Amino acid sequence: MLRIASVGYGDIAQRSHFPSLARLKDKANLVAICGRNAERAAQCADRFGIPDYYTDIDEMLARDDIDAVMVVTPPEAHCEPAVKAVRAGKHVLLEKPMTPTMDEAYRILEAVEGSGVTFFPLPYVASPSYDALRLLVDKGAIGEVTNIECHKSHRGPTHADWFYKKEIAGGGVLFDLGIYALGAIAHVFGPAARVSAMLGRRYDTRTMDDGSTVEPDVEDIAFVNLWLESGVGVTINANFNGYLSHHETRSRLVVFGREGMIHFGAPGGSIYVHRADGKYDHLPLPFELAEFDGYTCAKVTPEKGQARSILEHFIGMIEAGDTSTLLLRQQIHVVEIMLKSYESGGLDHHQEITTRF
Repeated sequence: MLRIASVGYGDIAQRSHFPSLARLKDKANLVAICGRNAERAAQCADRFGIPDYYTDIDEMLARDDIDAVMVVTPPEAHCEPAVKAVRAGKHVLLEKPMTPTMDEAYRILEAVEGSGVTFFPLPYVASPSYDALRLLVDKGAIGEVTNIECHKSHRGPTHADWFYKKEIAGGGVLFDLGIYALGAIAHVFGPAARVSAMLGRRYDTRTMDDGSTVEPDVEDIAFVNLWLESGVGVTINANFNGYLSHHETRSRLVVFGREGMIHFGAPGGSIYVHRADGKYDHLPLPFELAEFDGYTCAKVTPEKGQARSILEHFIGMIEAGDTSTLLLRQQIHVVEIMLKSYESGGLDHHQEITTRF
């Protein structure tokens, strides 16, 4: 039985991670949380039946009966607790984005290397769905891959204003949503060699659920172009200006090849493969023919029994003694791409068009 503690207890923790742990009570228990506000920590502990709460992370990490730690604070407070937890010998799940700077990313890597702990940085890309996508690509389901289009959007967070404050969030929609596409690309298709970007802000004021307003100093739309080391071109569109709430994010990843295309991220979790010749017998996974996006496609559905929640995967890594730093190094690569996207096309780096009609 793993004993897990959490540094942070905000929306994503209470909406996703804590309920997920409750469903895994035969494998793990949430035994403590830590945060800056004692009153809120006490309320959260009472709500979820968590035995202990702390405002001092060092005091919590000194406990011998804590095996693993989730770091689910805002990005500016990721590095220090993650490093402290690793040095205390705790396994770590770290929310995305990993860090807002490369220096902090390398601090974490330095702490993790040789530590013997399992370190699991989000976003969650090591899932059966992504494994299925990679297998389809590797086995030539659509021939040679040439380019990829990614989209992820919602209306923007309304539960917490720190998402719109660079000092806390590190960045805007690229850090919050674009990172999912970047993580998927790195994990499935390999590293990027070059990046160019254009980032902008459509709305100068945002209204929160409690009626308060915030004036963002980060981007709410990001267009990122990558040229992968493999020669594949990638375009990413991430924005906070969609029509769905942040609980119902819309996402899609489309892979184009010389012989067809793959739709990934469709509702229901199925992957749709379309080939110009209509031949699918060589696909490495079971499929059924189905209509999608106006085409007859091979519908590949990863087995539901294989699907695991983020916490299940984390626990499985710990149980397997997985101390690989591959996912960590992938996320360091993603952080570099995001930071260089800001250098390439941040809010103050655009070229103005002067002609009109």
